[in-house]
Amino acid sequence: MKRRLNLFCALVLLVLSWSVIETGYYFLLGVRMGVEEAKEQHLGQNHNENVINLKNIHLLPNAISIEGGELMTDSIYNAKSHSYVPAAYSSLAVSLPIEGLWSNIIIGFLSLAMMGLLLSAIIVFVRLIVAINRSQIFCWENVKRLRKLGIALLLAFACLFIMEYLNLQEIQKVLEVPGYAISLSGAVSNTLPVLGLCSLIVAEVFAIGLKMKEEQDLTI
Repeated sequence: MKRRLNLFCALVLLVLSWSVIETGYYFLLGVRMGVEEAKEQHLGQNHNENVINLKNIHLLPNAISIEGGELMTDSIYNAKSHSYVPAAYSSLAVSLPIEGLWSNIIIGFLSLAMMGLLLSAIIVFVRLIVAINRSQIFCWENVKRLRKLGIALLLAFACLFIMEYLNLQEIQKVLEVPGYAISLSGAVSNTLPVLGLCSLIVAEVFAIGLKMKEEQDLTI
């Protein structure tokens, strides 16, 4: 039983760790590129302007959006058949001249906050696993840990959502793609809120069970 539980816990830990690594990687990459750009501007060079302005956008074809329209509005070259085949884009990397200083500052702070929340969630989750392996399962300390874990994951998701929303607002000011709507669909993963809500549900189940046990003990 414990081996199976530890396996499931390890899988959840991998998901949380991947979120931290991915967020940290893109944050540090942005910092490094910003430092390199500042150095090049100081030296009178500006070779990486397109890379600095790189933005990931998520597209929704008008055929499946409110506007309506044709689904396959584009085409890509098929090297196997040496012909073009119909296609619809879902995400693109584009270079955009976005000057939103305050939004970039807010996004930077939210990225740091998100990494901190995910790291705290991992620490709480590891403590929960250690307690379970020590046969400390149904106790109020684990209820608190599960609640902290759920709240941290939900707050991390809130940070991610606000970041992507601000990014979307800045992109929509300078870009319009014919046949597509630029949206948040695909930009925000549902993994964090699902894990957070599951943690809160399990915490409440534990709390109800502990209250029932305490009431029975008092009755006896």
